[in-house]
Amino acid sequence: MKIEEAVEYMSLMYLERILKSFTQDYPSKKNEEEYREIIKNNIDTLSDTENISDRLNDYFSNVNKDPYSNKLLYNFILRSVLSQPNSFSTKDEIIQHVVKAEKNIIKLSKDSDSFKHLSQKSIDIYSTILETALEDEVISNEELALLAKLRKKLSISEKDQYLIQAKLGLFPAKENNVHTSSEITEIIDDLQKCGILFYCNQYENGSTKVFTIPEEMVNGVKASLGVELIEDKYQLLLNKLQKKQLKKALKERNLNLYGTKDELIERIIHAGIKPSETLECLTSNELSDICSKISSLNVSGTKNEKINRLINYYSKLIIKEYKEENTGQKYYEYLEQLAKRDLDNLLGNNIIKDPDYIDLAFEEGTKYLFKEMLNHKLVDFEGSEHADGAVYFQNDSSLLLWDNKSKKNGNAYKFPDSHLRQFRRYIRNEAGKGKRVNCFLIITADIDQSAERNAVKLKAESGVDTDIALITAENLKLVAENWTKYTSNDVFNLHVFNTTGILSWESLRERMEWHE
Repeated sequence: MKIEEAVEYMSLMYLERILKSFTQDYPSKKNEEEYREIIKNNIDTLSDTENISDRLNDYFSNVNKDPYSNKLLYNFILRSVLSQPNSFSTKDEIIQHVVKAEKNIIKLSKDSDSFKHLSQKSIDIYSTILETALEDEVISNEELALLAKLRKKLSISEKDQYLIQAKLGLFPAKENNVHTSSEITEIIDDLQKCGILFYCNQYENGSTKVFTIPEEMVNGVKASLGVELIEDKYQLLLNKLQKKQLKKALKERNLNLYGTKDELIERIIHAGIKPSETLECLTSNELSDICSKISSLNVSGTKNEKINRLINYYSKLIIKEYKEENTGQKYYEYLEQLAKRDLDNLLGNNIIKDPDYIDLAFEEGTKYLFKEMLNHKLVDFEGSEHADGAVYFQNDSSLLLWDNKSKKNGNAYKFPDSHLRQFRRYIRNEAGKGKRVNCFLIITADIDQSAERNAVKLKAESGVDTDIALITAENLKLVAENWTKYTSNDVFNLHVFNTTGILSWESLRERMEWHE
């Protein structure tokens, strides 16, 4: 979300933290709206790359006694938030992500393969200096500067430093003890005070509290961390490269060229070779060839333009976790992208291989939602003249039918007359089999208000007074992930959907409260 949107979800205390990060010259004891306006009027200052770096450096240099430990932790926290869709997370998600990342460093440090790209001499020299610097368990700013120079001289990345530190039993602290929840929370608070993390404590009317790095600030935060691409996105980019192209990047650093493609990719990431450095090893024609395989990218321009184009493309991808073998879950996770036919994310993340598969994937993701998330048994259809899916209402023989309608470029669904006739056939076909359709649910990307007209008309023409509800894929997923907060029942109450018109998130929340 952008700064202008984020501040609308923040209360007075957290707005004041952002204000104090960039100015002391503001009226005290003012209300939230006045503070919001001041922040909105200073978006350029807050999002300026140099200003972001200065705020981080000044705050953590002046306030904390252990600049290295705290820099390490804020680095992990910010990377955690940046790795999330739309760059926002709950506190629990941040803590879990940071602890998981630290434990992964410790695990990797025990594997000799993690150090294959480094010479033993470089490891020994750096280990000695690092261990000496950490004797008092604190690395000063002067020692940090010296270590940075030594890393450059020895071709050691920051991640290599973490691995060497862990091998010494000193990452992120003595005896490889990972950071505690309270330690992580303290740095989260500090990141608010230096105006980097915005705490939206009134998001969704306070039912959800999230931390975000606003959209305008993302590039500045990445630059201050020395990040071009989050690791998951970098892996996707490297997977697009041929094995011989990966070897070019490794050869530039005099690194081992042997192994499978996955091993080469892992070696590039572990060596700290930046995406721009990897792509720089390719010819302009090779870069054009990679761009040509991405429908939204231009293949022309200078070499630097193509490199920046590819990095920007992958930086905007939305990465979600799913079990590789469970295609239904994979499509469920990307349900919003399937609904709006977001080819960049769908093809870039290898969710689908062919645009022609979008509609089928949208249907499969929705079936997963009803079966696995809402705990309803799916109804099997015969023939081809039927809705995309159906489930029975509990304690009733009536049906809820649904149909998926994806819309390109996020265009709003207007419910054309052809769809009215199509859905009317589906409803009447079920009635002809002795089954009453209580509700027909239309699932799409965005909904035009004019769609309500045909929803009311279809209800009247259904012959069985079927309610016709329209819902976005985003809101349907919100229901799937939040309904258990409103009830102790094991199965979702389908009457939440049983109305005619557009189902907004506000109305869905109210209906979940009514139908506990």
